[in-house]
Amino acid sequence: SSDLVYVNTEWCNGCKIMKKTTFISPEVAKYLDDKFYLVDLNAETKDTIFYQNQNFIHESTSPFHQWVYAALKNNIIFPSSIIINDSLQVVDPVPYFVGAPLFEPILKFYGSDAYKTTKWQDFKDGFKSTTK
Repeated sequence: SSDLVYVNTEWCNGCKIMKKTTFISPEVAKYLDDKFYLVDLNAETKDTIFYQNQNFIHESTSPFHQWVYAALKNNIIFPSSIIINDSLQVVDPVPYFVGAPLFEPILKFYGSDAYKTTKWQDFKDGFKSTTK
């Protein structure tokens, strides 16, 4: 299974809404539970994160944690849902608030490993949603 790191902040309204809507949608919640290890990461955490044999910290001169900058390639957007593969490499950051009807195909695109052989647009065009 893959990891999904949900990067958010306490002051981000879109982050709060996504937690209260998208993540509790029955189809999204079940697929996340089946296929992903979900990590809820506050971008302003002071914790040290050990990742890929490296310690990442929150420097006092920076508003956000070093790992957030690295994983988002300095394209800081909240919320962001970062897909991490079995080899613990960042596959893709999915920026912005995403509602359940669009988040479901995104999760299934990565959770089924379709991203390895299929273009997103082709996958999305052929996707049949189960989200109500």
